Amino acid sequence: LWGACVAFQAASAQWLDGPMQEVDPEVVDGEVKTLWKNNFKTIKAFSEEGMPAAPLAAAEQLKGRIDAFKEKMPLIASLCNKGMRDRHWERVSEMMGQPFRPTATTSLSSILTTDLESRSEQLDEIAAAASKEFSLEKALDKMLVDWQPLEFTMVEYRDTGTHIVGGIDEIQLLLDDHLVKAQTMLGSPFIRPFEERAKRWAAQLSLIQDLIDIWIKVQGMWQYLEPIFGSEDIMRQMPKEGALFKKQDAMWRQNMTQVCADTH
Repeated sequence: LWGACVAFQAASAQWLDGPMQEVDPEVVDGEVKTLWKNNFKTIKAFSEEGMPAAPLAAAEQLKGRIDAFKEKMPLIASLCNKGMRDRHWERVSEMMGQPFRPTATTSLSSILTTDLESRSEQLDEIAAAASKEFSLEKALDKMLVDWQPLEFTMVEYRDTGTHIVGGIDEIQLLLDDHLVKAQTMLGSPFIRPFEERAKRWAAQLSLIQDLIDIWIKVQGMWQYLEPIFGSEDIMRQMPKEGALFKKQDAMWRQNMTQVCADTH
């Protein structure tokens, strides 16, 4: 019991008086719920007949303090939302009728003394939009990261002295997934802050798809023609066609050399 009292006192002081930018609402909510749950068990235990009154009174007092803190949680969750950016604080400033932008030293206790609580519904709306925008921003970042480890698998093709691209199943699966996600994002009403970035990403994915389609098609044609024009007899019989293939063959080999040098 006494440990719980000390723990709540220390934690709440850190949350309220420390830098609000370091407060994680989900962590705070989890710890508060745990403290409340453990204290509830303590109250139940000391409520039994024959138990001393002082510990029960202390537990009841702690419950009151935790309950009072829990009432502040919606406001804390909004103010400490990791998705809040300057554009959102500008809306908060307009709502308050005065400039407001938390700094590295701003504490929750200094803000909770304002009339923000009476505007909690408006603040919740701003924070909800910030969360959805932040989710889209993280999804865009993740898609870029997903591509970092991927490489084209290049394999030597028979005794031609050059390479072809091997299986692209993993790349195609990721590409299909990201094309759908990118289009879904562009349809979201919360994409506006990142709309141009999302459009560029969707266009880049479409370009990659087009390039892969063309690559595989050209590769298939090259694989079909290479053994034909690799024959000296055919080259003598079809000199014009052979010259055209030789030119395209040189371009193919040059491209494959460049891809092998950087398979990302």
